[in-house]
Amino acid sequence: AGESAEMTRQLVALGYVEDHEEDAEKAAMAARLEADYNVAQVYLSMDRAEEAVPLLARCLRVRPWESRYIHQLANALEKAGRARQSLELLLAAYPESDAERPLPVIRMIMARALLAMGEKDEAWAQVSRAAHGLPRISGACVELAEICLELGKLEAAEQAARRALVLEAESAAAWQVLAGIHLRRHEDEAAVEAGMEAVERIWQSGRSHFIIGLALARLGRNEEARTALERAAAMLPKDPGPWRVLAVLEEAREGREGSEGGFVRDACRERARYL
Repeated sequence: AGESAEMTRQLVALGYVEDHEEDAEKAAMAARLEADYNVAQVYLSMDRAEEAVPLLARCLRVRPWESRYIHQLANALEKAGRARQSLELLLAAYPESDAERPLPVIRMIMARALLAMGEKDEAWAQVSRAAHGLPRISGACVELAEICLELGKLEAAEQAARRALVLEAESAAAWQVLAGIHLRRHEDEAAVEAGMEAVERIWQSGRSHFIIGLALARLGRNEEARTALERAAAMLPKDPGPWRVLAVLEEAREGREGSEGGFVRDACRERARYL
């Protein structure tokens, strides 16, 4: 109890929670909410969104008016694969008929949820409305680029990725998106170069190694491709993609599918659709 009281006093002093000196119960509740919220942020940063959901839901039940709880619960639901619940929460909180329209960052969460539900036209509508109002932050531009890439809007994706690099030249995530854009356009040498820019900044970027491996395979540089794909497979243990492309290369090596070069190029082009 003493430690809890001391923590509450420290949180008040730092301005993290309101001062309820005359109401110890309210002060304790405020401290618990802040602790739950912060733990949920840690879970989200570790790709453990499902564990963040109940913490944020509890926060929202206590303070249903607090916008950060709404935003982060919707974000956690979407990342946990519960896209419809995420969208329903945001639509209930921000009806389109209200004078207070959803902020661009909220529209981005809506777009991700709609994309997960297969509603690509609606997702693009939300992204288009969000694009001009996003904060000038590299991470927001990268997220916009990623969604545009998934929607197949390559020009918009490239604009957003390059804007991210203007804001933060060392953004590995922006270079990774550019690599994916070049891969979709069959600009394989440019895809390798952009992918290398990404892994030079963050080596443990399995998706970037995967893109490099695919591009190298399409260029006929199969041994180098195998190295990149083996790295990707080690870094992405739940993703079967790298192993599938390695299997394609192995089939070509054994000569089971006729002309190695043409077979590899065609098979890897097909795999690139799913990046």
